Amino acid sequence: MQQPPPKHLTLEDTAALVTGHLELEEALFRLTGVWSTDADAASGSTGAALQSFFAVESAQHGWRAEQWERRLPRSVRARPDAASKRWAPVLASAVEVADAEQRLALWSIALGPALAERYRAHLALCADAADRGVLRWLSICVADLQRATLEALGLLGECLQGDRNAEICSSAAVSLADLISS
Repeated sequence: MQQPPPKHLTLEDTAALVTGHLELEEALFRLTGVWSTDADAASGSTGAALQSFFAVESAQHGWRAEQWERRLPRSVRARPDAASKRWAPVLASAVEVADAEQRLALWSIALGPALAERYRAHLALCADAADRGVLRWLSICVADLQRATLEALGLLGECLQGDRNAEICSSAAVSLADLISS
């Protein structure tokens, strides 16, 4: 018996995913930008390192948003996919986080990895011939987020070494990660 041909994304499906990616990257650009300029939240010896991390990540989110804008199919009026709507309460909660170390925990344990997983899920839906440019761009995005997550986890380890807040930060971030993936 012959295997059915693999299901390919329609132009509308691709537009919905790309619109969702674009909106999430724009939201994370704004969020990490605010975090990078909040001097009150980033005090102590690691404060400057955290602000620097968030400034770099804000720029990265902005750059990826620009690239998604360029890849948005112009012939289709796109609405974000349903999965990106699940991020709204998470991002609203993230805005309320006032402590720089908790922000770093949130980004490194929940936001960065969840965005990378979203990109991996899109990668799995792409057909090589039809989606070559998107495949390449998704791979770059995943690699960027993996690098940034490793850097953030290293910073988090430095910040929380011997700190009782480590468990609180981690559990809050894991709860938000669960919310994103549900």
